[in-house]
Amino acid sequence: MRAAAGPASVAALRDAILKGSEPPPARILAGRASYRWIVVGTVCIGAFMGQVDSSITQLLLPRLESEFGARLSTVSWVAIAYLLAMAAFLPIFGRLADILGRKLLYTGGFLLFVVGSALCGLAPNLSVLIAFRVLQGIGAALLSSNSVAIVVAAAGEELRGRALGIQAAAQAVGLSAGPAIGGLVLDVLDWRWVFWINVPVGLIGIVMLRLDGCGADRAGPHHPAGGAE
Repeated sequence: MRAAAGPASVAALRDAILKGSEPPPARILAGRASYRWIVVGTVCIGAFMGQVDSSITQLLLPRLESEFGARLSTVSWVAIAYLLAMAAFLPIFGRLADILGRKLLYTGGFLLFVVGSALCGLAPNLSVLIAFRVLQGIGAALLSSNSVAIVVAAAGEELRGRALGIQAAAQAVGLSAGPAIGGLVLDVLDWRWVFWINVPVGLIGIVMLRLDGCGADRAGPHHPAGGAE
């Protein structure tokens, strides 16, 4: 009996992920006419955060040089590691979202990004900081790989163009605002807060994601948009 329990549990978990449905949105939101825009807003938080952290380290690198006594060529890996991790995992997570569900991976992206950001701020040395930036980049890849599909499913055909424009604007604003936000934080606080400021914003995104259901759950050959079977 015990020998069968393990495989059976694994099979049950697999079936729950592949055939089950993810939690629906909260009733108070699902009935609102503005529900689809709440979903788009949730996605925009993730899009904004991911792009901010791709550029926020530009002004941080000189501070890290003096903090860790390293050369600029070495410190630059704090920025490069994030971008490489994000680029490497984007196509992988895009396919996994079709199989496992968009909300599942998007929630995982928020959690991984928040945890990675918190750990970056706690890094005791440069090598550990670079490693945690990789973790943060993987979280950003989880967010970016799902964002367009979620927006398209939530907005519907009539509002698709406007919703995608808002999502793209959130990315552009995040990318351009990164250096300004980083410079402001460095003027007022310790360099570690460049990463810690992501934590409260990410937690807000997780709460919103939990409430709104983030639109359709799946979009694969066996799971049409909407998650219904």
